[in-house]
Amino acid sequence: IEQNAENTATAMRQAGMVPTVKKQSSSGKTFWRVLVGPAQDKAELDALLTKIKGTGFSDAYAVKN
Repeated sequence: IEQNAENTATAMRQAGMVPTVKKQSSSGKTFWRVLVGPAQDKAELDALLTKIKGTGFSDAYAVKN
């Protein structure tokens, strides 16, 4: 649901991150993805994922764009 993605992005902004909400579709279904980054290296990626998970988004994972 788009509003859930927007709420997630707001929470991330409040935690000092810069999220982007992207509307996407797969197999005819629309979904919204919240992206934070990019990370410059593995250490930065790990730190960013730790920060995101620490704000309560335990299902966060890294993607390549």
